[in-house]
Amino acid sequence: MSEQFARSLISTPATRYFHAVAQAGSFRQAGENLGIAASAIHRQVGLLEKQMGTTLLQRSRGRDGVRLTAAGEVLLHRINRAMVEMSTALGEIDDLRKAKRGKVRLGTTDAVAIDVLAPYLADFARLHPRIEVEVRVSDKSDLFANFERMQIDVLLAYNAPTQIGLRLVHEFKPASYVVVRRDHRLAGRTSVSLAECAQFPLALSNDGAVLDGIVGRIAAAAGVKPKIALTSNSYAFMREAVAHGQAILIKGGFIGRFGHRHDGVVYVPLRETLGPFSTLGCFVPASRRLSIAADLLVTGLVEALRREETVRAPSP
Repeated sequence: MSEQFARSLISTPATRYFHAVAQAGSFRQAGENLGIAASAIHRQVGLLEKQMGTTLLQRSRGRDGVRLTAAGEVLLHRINRAMVEMSTALGEIDDLRKAKRGKVRLGTTDAVAIDVLAPYLADFARLHPRIEVEVRVSDKSDLFANFERMQIDVLLAYNAPTQIGLRLVHEFKPASYVVVRRDHRLAGRTSVSLAECAQFPLALSNDGAVLDGIVGRIAAAAGVKPKIALTSNSYAFMREAVAHGQAILIKGGFIGRFGHRHDGVVYVPLRETLGPFSTLGCFVPASRRLSIAADLLVTGLVEALRREETVRAPSP
């Protein structure tokens, strides 16, 4: 049977009449349900059987009651499945209409909010002007411990812990950089090693795992423990400190559209990778289904970040 015939079959009155007879159990009752003469239904179902080359309904002697043949059972099953799929599609389309007025709650840290969400949400708002986005900027540990209380739909964070109740949607691995003041002597380099970073005071996250991990890697590479000038849970604040010459900052991050926008600093690529310490995770609650509005935001954000993931800093 050709694909063209199968497509035409879906929209024919004969298919609808066959389904009505199969549901009603008789031509007479199907005619009453549809408000159509039983003879017209007989004729259309007969044409359908002729087209398909097989009997679909076993008629009784009185040509009233019917019984499905094996072929009829197959066709009825497929029609019912098609109706379920169509009903699902209509429901999802209705949800999309409702999504135009939805609300999404998003939790993240300050640097991600500034560098990633600010530019992304500007584009998202143009596409979906009636979806309200609430961004909760907080300490990472607070976000992960209280995401249910905050009713967060989407959570973005670097070096995220394994958390019961959250499902990882995607993990991004941007490059690792040393952030230095624009007039710093490392600023003109095409790349820098962790060992070279040990010569300068460092600004690092006060997250214990990140702090110990990066300090340990530098000490192993340089043979000496680096000097920590500043620790904070705010990368945005540490970036300001770097711009004022207090320290250099080691972090992962994006450089393209979702890169830093600070005239006082430059990002110099690290030769080594920071591994999990520069990994950005996108999470959603595992116990509840995302709204259509939240799903639109997550899908678009993941796609945008994947495009930026491979962008690297240009040579000075």
